Amino acid sequence: MVDLHMHTKNSDGSDTVRDLLKLCEEKELEIISITDHDTCKSYEDIKKFDYKSLYSGKIIVGCEITTSYKGRIVEILGYGVNPEIINEYMLNYYTPKHKLARKRYMASRMVKNLQRDGFDIDMRDIDFSGYPEHQAYDYLKAHKEQAVKVYGEHLLDSLKNFFRDGVVNPEHHLFIDLSKFSPSVEETLALIKKANGIAILAHPYQYAFDNTIDFLNEFTEKYRIDGVEVYHSTFTNEQMNEIEKWAR
Repeated sequence: MVDLHMHTKNSDGSDTVRDLLKLCEEKELEIISITDHDTCKSYEDIKKFDYKSLYSGKIIVGCEITTSYKGRIVEILGYGVNPEIINEYMLNYYTPKHKLARKRYMASRMVKNLQRDGFDIDMRDIDFSGYPEHQAYDYLKAHKEQAVKVYGEHLLDSLKNFFRDGVVNPEHHLFIDLSKFSPSVEETLALIKKANGIAILAHPYQYAFDNTIDFLNEFTEKYRIDGVEVYHSTFTNEQMNEIEKWAR
């Protein structure tokens, strides 16, 4: 069994690196890759202990880099990358000033969108030590009856639904264009190449394009990538079969 897409607490995962490696050993995974969002910090953590005492399989160094395409957030997985090159780039790109600017932009537009839709919220409800989108989601969960009437149940089912299908979906009423806060596709591919890795487009069905195959044809015609993620927990069997056929 192989799993090349997992996250730790260094990005949006629920486990520490140690706990994740223990879980991979329990599941008898033979090959894994920890692909935290916009960081290879987990590979710095691994150097601090004897990871082979926790996990006996093979580890491929990886990461998942946030970028944008036509105003939508998309993500590209880098495999076999030099973690030091990735971490140095991310440290220089996502400076404290950059992170604060994103939070302020997100908060102001999120509050404006929610006020427009009838919610009693203002900037004083946002704590900038966290992520405004997480707090907005928690706010809507706390006002679930009103939120479901306005946005439907799907958006409230998970933070991922709220963010992908609402906040970064140009077709949705809550859309906020965050493209200027992430490196471009060109920059991302150049970074992965510089780090001696291969570039794989992550979970294409999550980007809510009207036709995913048309998106893939267009994207791969414009950019040279090495592959596309076919198997993902959010995909239906029909979707996996469709994208596997396309990839082959």
